[in-house]
Amino acid sequence: MLRFFQVYGPRQGKNRVIIQLLYSCYKNKIFPTSDGKQIRDFCYIDDAVESIFKISEQNVYGQIFNIGYGKGTSIRSLIEEIQKITKKGFPLYGKFKDRNYENLKLIPDIKKARKILNWKPTISLKLGLKKTLNYIKRYER
Repeated sequence: MLRFFQVYGPRQGKNRVIIQLLYSCYKNKIFPTSDGKQIRDFCYIDDAVESIFKISEQNVYGQIFNIGYGKGTSIRSLIEEIQKITKKGFPLYGKFKDRNYENLKLIPDIKKARKILNWKPTISLKLGLKKTLNYIKRYER
């Protein structure tokens, strides 16, 4: 079993955080957001797909593997990176209230997938954001 953490990339539904933020910044919108302190791990779709190929080559029935980049990024840092890439966007931090049930830090331990599946992510967040933005520019006007 593969447990994916925040997989993103081209053709992703517009209700996901990275796509929403990329669109908002690319369209140079003013947009509400949380305070941005939540920390998440983001895994580019190509890396997630590669993990599927890797597990299909193994005899690892009944095991669970975390699939992510293995490094946390705050939502504020994510927004700032997207702003650097797009050179646009105006986030209004703190407009969304914290949800008291929300886990503020979600970062997978991917050591088991690295060791047993011989898998590791290769697309950095910055590169993945650029690839996803290029798709938006090309196909989603």
